[in-house]
Amino acid sequence: MRIEDYTPDAICMALEGRKFRDDELFGQNESVLRLLLRPSFDPEVCITLGSGLTEDWLELCTFHEMFWHKASAADRPAVFKVRVAIVRGSLDNCTRDFVEAHRLLEETSPKNWMVLDGMPVSAICSVAGSVLELDLNVGARDEFHSFVANILNQLFPLIPPGPCRNSIVRAGRYVDLRLPIDTLPKIEAGTRLLILGEEKGKREVTDALDREVQRRPKKGGSDESP
Repeated sequence: MRIEDYTPDAICMALEGRKFRDDELFGQNESVLRLLLRPSFDPEVCITLGSGLTEDWLELCTFHEMFWHKASAADRPAVFKVRVAIVRGSLDNCTRDFVEAHRLLEETSPKNWMVLDGMPVSAICSVAGSVLELDLNVGARDEFHSFVANILNQLFPLIPPGPCRNSIVRAGRYVDLRLPIDTLPKIEAGTRLLILGEEKGKREVTDALDREVQRRPKKGGSDESP
């Protein structure tokens, strides 16, 4: 994928069908914290924490394979997603940590930095009527490294076993966490395609794909295709 196409919005649109800084999401929730993790050697992860009337909630989405390795933003890997209710006040703790990390980085962070590999993280927080943003590699500053590590460590026990929790484990390695990984059965995930254009053209493409699927022999037959 071209680096200019590998944007937080493109990644989140492929993951969730909405932009990283989604107006509806931020308009419906009094407080929101959203992190997009882009590990150098593992699938991308988007974490969103929001507030409800009686409880807070956590939503995590991740790919089956790295979006960065795809030829274009329209080539979308399979997605794993989980949403859980969390104890009221959990979001406040996380946003408070973000605000403090943001303050420290604004006061002392140099304007230019370079990190090879590692894990770039885009973070946005809406709290008390203000929106704060950070976007840098966890290896660029100790304050940001510690913030991301603390968030992942807090969220890990809140997520049920499965691919989504394993994505926290893998991302955690980039901030020196050693969380236990869940052993899961191998999953053969297909690829989701986003077809752009006019309705007539899109129908022609989907019809052609359907004909190709029907033409191919089913698995288990003597002339099975790879």
